[in-house]
Amino acid sequence: MSDIFISYAREDLDRARRLASALESRGWSVWWDRRIVAGQTFDQTIERELESARSVVVLWSKDSIESEWTKNEATVAAERNVLVPALLDDVRIPLEFRRKQTANLIDWDGDASHEGFQALCEGIAGRIGAPSLTTQTNVLPPPPPHRRWPIASGWRTWTAAAAVAVAATTAGALWWTGDGADQPGAAAPRDATPKPAAATTAAGGLEVATPTTGTGPPPDVNGVDNPTPLALGVVHKLSLETDEDYYFRLSSPAGALKILQDMRVSGEEDKNLLSALSILDEHGAVLQANAVRVSEVDVALRQTAVVSLKPPVRAGLRLLNRGVAADFWIAVLPPEATSFIPLFGSVVPRPMSSARDASGSLDRGQDAYYTTRLTRGKYRVIADFTRVPRVRGTILGAVTLLDADGGNEQRVVRFSETDMTDRQVGEFSVKTDEPRILRIHNRSGTISYALKVATIE
Repeated sequence: MSDIFISYAREDLDRARRLASALESRGWSVWWDRRIVAGQTFDQTIERELESARSVVVLWSKDSIESEWTKNEATVAAERNVLVPALLDDVRIPLEFRRKQTANLIDWDGDASHEGFQALCEGIAGRIGAPSLTTQTNVLPPPPPHRRWPIASGWRTWTAAAAVAVAATTAGALWWTGDGADQPGAAAPRDATPKPAAATTAAGGLEVATPTTGTGPPPDVNGVDNPTPLALGVVHKLSLETDEDYYFRLSSPAGALKILQDMRVSGEEDKNLLSALSILDEHGAVLQANAVRVSEVDVALRQTAVVSLKPPVRAGLRLLNRGVAADFWIAVLPPEATSFIPLFGSVVPRPMSSARDASGSLDRGQDAYYTTRLTRGKYRVIADFTRVPRVRGTILGAVTLLDADGGNEQRVVRFSETDMTDRQVGEFSVKTDEPRILRIHNRSGTISYALKVATIE
């Protein structure tokens, strides 16, 4: 089963190929009919892939709007409620599909930052969820040193106590100037950021750290010239409104980083989570845009990335919230760190039983996290959701697999039924011996759940 089936006219082959490559580079699996191997029946293969794909991207062009084949595939996708349309040419879409929000790819040339391509990816994520891959990002070296940026001359006062705290750490805040040597009369920078605590407990194979919580100025007094100091292992919590950003600077130079970013919205309803965290050089210029990027329909999630800095620099981070108002938790660790940082500041997965099963109840929008140590091999997940009270109604939710850091989320089973109770079965593979985390997410009314993980012989 593919994440995405692309429907297109033969005349649009090159543009379909380019789009398939771009979507695959984001971590989704993509099927299109040029991948039919010798010996497979053309019609049967397309029908099977069309019926099983988690989403169907239909490319409307001057040729596809005349293609009965493309219109038939769009009809099937619409009936399954998995249709995600995109416009390649400035044409009039067939009448029965005009009510669907359509991504505009008319002038798209393959640029991942293109607004239409971003809208398409967000539409796909709204259907199936965006892949949450832990990526290894190679960052270009910083540009040659140039004239330092001037330091902001005035900060808005928010409280008397906070003003005193800022005054006490002003030297440390002049961070784009390195060690302050090029500032006449500047004192040596002082970093008052607390140091992280060591791992203290174990749960289901996870060594759980007890991180120190950092503090900084509120967003309206934080900026590129007065970022918040960030020490390894220290978790900073902040709240950002739509299109609001926040800046950090590392307490010391680093050559590689592991970044953890948690994002959570209030309420019970899934919302469109959109954010981007970029790496900055010592001058405040962008080294790597979107090193951690969130585009997901959910209430809460963790995104992770490993970033390589060559040569080591005293880098900074810029976090931009592009979606609804949300709370964020940011932590930076050495890439080899193995201790688990609690999700959203305090959530530690519960260990599964020795039989690898778990049960409980969840209200709408709630999650349950479990952890167990798995060895290399294949596993089957059997999950039951039952409405409370046991009456016929909507059952929506999912069971996803996370790595030992709490990121790299992979959906294993999905619930989308109208019934009193529903069972879903899924499979996954583990390539290394390590703890893994299972997340149970409920998107409907109150349910009771039962989960079983078994080895596939």
